[in-house]
Amino acid sequence: MTLLGRALASISLLTLTLIPSSAAQEPVLGTRSPLATATTDEDRIWAEAGTPLLQSPSPRAPLVDLLPSDTELPVLERRGDWVAVRYRSMKVWFAVAAQPEIPGFELPPLHDPERRLREARARLGVAERVHALGPFTLYTDVEDEVLLERLAVASADLERAYAERYGLQPRLLGNESVVLFREEEDYRRGEEAQPEIAVLDPHGYAGSTVALLSVGGRGAAALRQLLLHELTHLLNRRALARELPPWLEEGLAEDLSYLELDESGRLDPETLSGRGTFMGGLRGRDLGSVRLGDASGTNAWGSSPRAALAWLLHSWNSTNRPSVETLIDLPWTAFVDPGYRAFHYAESGFLIRYLLDDRSGLAPQLKALLGAIAAGEEPTGELIWSRLELPPRRLEKGFYTWLLGQAAAYGVPRPVG
Repeated sequence: MTLLGRALASISLLTLTLIPSSAAQEPVLGTRSPLATATTDEDRIWAEAGTPLLQSPSPRAPLVDLLPSDTELPVLERRGDWVAVRYRSMKVWFAVAAQPEIPGFELPPLHDPERRLREARARLGVAERVHALGPFTLYTDVEDEVLLERLAVASADLERAYAERYGLQPRLLGNESVVLFREEEDYRRGEEAQPEIAVLDPHGYAGSTVALLSVGGRGAAALRQLLLHELTHLLNRRALARELPPWLEEGLAEDLSYLELDESGRLDPETLSGRGTFMGGLRGRDLGSVRLGDASGTNAWGSSPRAALAWLLHSWNSTNRPSVETLIDLPWTAFVDPGYRAFHYAESGFLIRYLLDDRSGLAPQLKALLGAIAAGEEPTGELIWSRLELPPRRLEKGFYTWLLGQAAAYGVPRPVG
């Protein structure tokens, strides 16, 4: 992937095995809270990533989810050391004095970025080198100075591109770090103790302040795309400070990773990475008969954004393709389903790109949506559609027409018929 960039989805997948079978209708449980509950600045509380969210104020209550990122949540009720908050339109509880132990379940250390950084650096050992990577600190055992310089140039422009493209200021804390392994297996060893992450076969990971990835067999362009994707997750944490719907979280990360550098070293919004490599994303299959789940369509799985575009277009009329409306409503567990996640990533990345394109006329609406979320509004479906200011069917039609135009502009084969 980019591992959902930061294990949001791995958390959601894990909770499916922890919820009693009596609740099979809903992948995430919890008492529905009144959506009209008013909150003020004093009625909100910060909780760390990894905090267990429970159905009731008891350490033995059923687990709803693990908080996937450091997030400010609206407070609905307080009982001693417990607080009830609104999370994904549900009322859930967590302990503010100490995180409760959940019987039969060991919490993964996703909430401890310092520990993850220490363990990653330990795997680098004596080969560790420290470099500046734009505003980030890079720890690596890679000795290719030319490659490291190319990555540094792209990273140095990321904050500017993020702010200009999305109308947000990330406000980095200065302690964000990247660990880049030369060998894939050294990166993978960090997942051995966390099967809930490894099951997704991630190619990178971004926690609250640290991103991990490896060179492996990737070329410079693919590595740059993967790095920019993971770093965008770190910027999302600082700019938006809350959990985002998966299409938006991963779409923003994909969007920035799709851009190429111009001669001055700036990420150019008028470019799309990849030159004549679209067949790589389809692994040689007949473009006219691709089914969802057949192939990798995103750069995270080693193909170029142009491959993702080709796959999107040739999969558009598949009977099991999720509509744009469905994509926007998908929870994390469905978004990362192995048979669909590559398509979801590709569709999300190009949807963000479409919304920002002057030809769609929707850039102001998207920036207004992001601004509202940054200001504290919950990114519900109702907020998203009200800010986009158009019905789902019109968005779907305009998006597909735009994709056809992108295919023509970048020499990507269009569907026949």
